[in-house]
Amino acid sequence: MLLLAAALCAIWFFMPEWQFLILWLSYMVGAIASILVREAITPSIHTKQVRLTAVSSLLLLLSLTLVYVTRAAHVKALGF
Repeated sequence: MLLLAAALCAIWFFMPEWQFLILWLSYMVGAIASILVREAITPSIHTKQVRLTAVSSLLLLLSLTLVYVTRAAHVKALGF
């Protein structure tokens, strides 16, 4: 699931339109929630690694969202 989310992120990076961002955000939030719920219900032997992956994906999600919002604010301020 995270590989597909990374592919959606790459598409958004090359075509920075808000539709791709919303699609990627919703898919990434669902993937992270799925991972964390699965680990809460039936912990695996790699729980720390899986949680680290989920948290790092969440940080990536938030940072790229901030990049988009900042870019959109600059474009709007310049009138493009």
